[in-house]
Amino acid sequence: MNILWFLDKEFDSVLNVSARLATIKYLEQHNNITVVTFFRKYKKKFPEIKSQIVYLNVIKIPILKKISSYYKQLKYVKTIDLNKLNLIFINSKNIFLLNKLKKLKAKYDVKIVMDIRTLPVDINIIKKSINEYMFKKCLMIASKEFDGVTYITEEMKDFCEKKYNLQEHRNIVWQSGVDISLFKPHNFSYGEKKFRIMYHGAISNKRGIRSAIIAIKMLKDYDIEFNIVGDGTDLKKNENFVRRLGLADKVNFLGRIPFKQIPIYLNKMDAGILPFPDYEGWNTSSPIKLFEYLASGRPVIVTKIPAHVKVLENKEFAFWADSSDPESISKAILEAYKNKGSFERLGAAARDFAKMNYSWEIQLSKLNIFLKSIL
Repeated sequence: MNILWFLDKEFDSVLNVSARLATIKYLEQHNNITVVTFFRKYKKKFPEIKSQIVYLNVIKIPILKKISSYYKQLKYVKTIDLNKLNLIFINSKNIFLLNKLKKLKAKYDVKIVMDIRTLPVDINIIKKSINEYMFKKCLMIASKEFDGVTYITEEMKDFCEKKYNLQEHRNIVWQSGVDISLFKPHNFSYGEKKFRIMYHGAISNKRGIRSAIIAIKMLKDYDIEFNIVGDGTDLKKNENFVRRLGLADKVNFLGRIPFKQIPIYLNKMDAGILPFPDYEGWNTSSPIKLFEYLASGRPVIVTKIPAHVKVLENKEFAFWADSSDPESISKAILEAYKNKGSFERLGAAARDFAKMNYSWEIQLSKLNIFLKSIL
């Protein structure tokens, strides 16, 4: 099967590029893949995949970047020989692209599938309104005119169907996954007194980072250390916040590190934490870091949002915060701290659970079967 994949990502800098690479690597075992995407600084090559990556060069000025990227996608469509394609896979809110492909679909025997991984979560109200409008229109086109829609979670599917009043359409859910061979327990010392927890990914207060820091302040009398790996819009603000609270010895900002080194850091930790608040963007998500913690044999400290409950309900290796407020998070951290003596057993159970349910092979096989069924 010849697949063309439109992907709205700057492939040389995006934080979750590992998930895209895992998807490409799996699909290219069974298909010929061409990925059409963007870059921030340079056209990065990835030796682990053999598929072609077409980098579109867009205007880097922020106010013009989106317009330029949409224009370049439309321009690229004109170069495609649709007679040689079996399927077009779309991760894009470019309504102009979808309208163009809708018209071409009527003329050529090509299948089209839209993939939904995230909801618009912009902080800027105007930007969010525009993106929500584009997202809605794209979903309506895809559900009505295309051959299928794939969603990251059942919660995402239900949310989109209800909010946008989508008509019945062919769909499937395939969640995030984890590289089981990369994320695995190694040299874990259960006897150390210090209790270390870790968050890795985008550093943004809308992800509950600030609440987790305040929770550590509330637990200052315990030997607990919070390690934050990554960067983001609120990195500097939180570094300053930690200094003002006098927590420099308890909260460490480790910066952005290469993806393949994250397991090394995880294997120095006792638990992973996901302090996400009750918000539609997180409630419908499937956070990759959750499965990376579990596959590494780490129990997790998580908030009671649908995305976490759906995966971890009644699991011993999950320690629950009723909400993302600091007091709830501090209670969950303390509960995990007091149960550290059971972490060897809980970590092994977490690893087995991730391996049996959330390896990339398991999740991506669902996508590949769905794409084949469409043909």
